[in-house]
Amino acid sequence: MRFVVPELADPMKYPKAVRRAVAQQQQAVRQAFIDHNERIRPLLPEPLQRLQDTYVHDGRFRSLRIDAGQRTVQMCLVCCDTTGCFDLTLDYKDIQLTGQETSLLCFIAHEDAEVYWGEIDMEESAGSPMFIHRILWQTRVQIGREPAEGERHTRYMLNPEIELRFGGFDIEITPNPENHRSRGDDFITVMRNAEETVQVSKIFML
Repeated sequence: MRFVVPELADPMKYPKAVRRAVAQQQQAVRQAFIDHNERIRPLLPEPLQRLQDTYVHDGRFRSLRIDAGQRTVQMCLVCCDTTGCFDLTLDYKDIQLTGQETSLLCFIAHEDAEVYWGEIDMEESAGSPMFIHRILWQTRVQIGREPAEGERHTRYMLNPEIELRFGGFDIEITPNPENHRSRGDDFITVMRNAEETVQVSKIFML
């Protein structure tokens, strides 16, 4: 991730000068993120501009479909903002995931992770734009020791990051006023090729 805002887990344990320095750094990162989005926005296709404008923090998986043969990934997330809840379907086209990246994405979905931070970027690749969506997730997988009283529990949760690189993209937003999060055991589908489809109902390496 390029623009994650730094935080102090227990700010009052630090001297005022440290807190002030961190606050200044936080403001600098926020402004850099705003400047970055404004700079690349005119270069993005309309669906990615819509994603820039969509609040996805705390979004959780309803379904995940990976088709290696067609080089597509579809993620359906349940998200909520100040206007209500909605299903957000993200279709990535011309995308190539390694086996490790596929396993990581399935693990993230299976662990009911939430979106913590997202960044849209782009770069030139052989004369054509390559779009990038970096997503930082917050899982419920505990790492390290138990947090002491007064410490933030999230400090000790696994926060994996994945970077999706793709050539095409589409987005669909559907109202979900009841905030339904139901999903079946086979909500993760991985198609390795036209003959082999895997319904992922438990964690395993693909």
